[in-house]
Amino acid sequence: MSSLTLPGLMRFTRSVLGRTQINLQDLLHGFQQVLENNDRALEKITDLGEKLSGSYIFDMIYLKDAYAKLAGSVKDSIKEFMVLTDSQYPIDAAFDRIHLLINRILHDDALGGGDLILANTDITWEKSREVGGKNYHLSELRNRLNLKTPDGFSITNHAFDEYIRHNGLTESLSRLQTDHSGSGAADRIREKILAGQIPEALTRSVADALERLTGGQGENVRLAMRSSAEEEDDFHSFTGQFKTVLNVPL
Repeated sequence: MSSLTLPGLMRFTRSVLGRTQINLQDLLHGFQQVLENNDRALEKITDLGEKLSGSYIFDMIYLKDAYAKLAGSVKDSIKEFMVLTDSQYPIDAAFDRIHLLINRILHDDALGGGDLILANTDITWEKSREVGGKNYHLSELRNRLNLKTPDGFSITNHAFDEYIRHNGLTESLSRLQTDHSGSGAADRIREKILAGQIPEALTRSVADALERLTGGQGENVRLAMRSSAEEEDDFHSFTGQFKTVLNVPL
């Protein structure tokens, strides 16, 4: 509710006046609370934008505190809005989903529930970071809009983490994040990753997913294998950066 147009105000007024019991003073107070909380939320968003501009130094403590205040203002605004509209517009449910995802990101919680494999039909909004942008959006087209998309499944970020742990590469990757010497460390880690052994649990999960996907048709099926980065088209990734292989036989 960053702005309210005249038609929107008229619709809102008709909605409010159509209620059987009206206390205009309470309604006015509630409307003022919506606007005040909205203003506080916008001020916090502006402050966050300034900090992210690159001219300030901040840490996760600041981000968590700033988001907690932002979320509190938005939640209070929504609460008053729901009272004013007799809950005709269930925006509280959308806020709860977004709030849950942001908190998981801020507190570095697992977002995918530990799944090694996720079928497209099982990929929901809150699991988008586990499968990457491409797979998530294909699944949204199918699951929410009922559009035809190819059958498929995703090997999740959790599966990658398990692969790294299984091959004892966690510490090496952590050191790489702070190594800016250009010593070829990245190339050596890449070689170790490619030479690693796939955990047995992941091998079984992929085999089971392929069996369900192909229905036992075996060599009559050809697959497309595509990357889907966690933050595709963001600062650290872009579409087409990684490998795509078509017509892969089983």
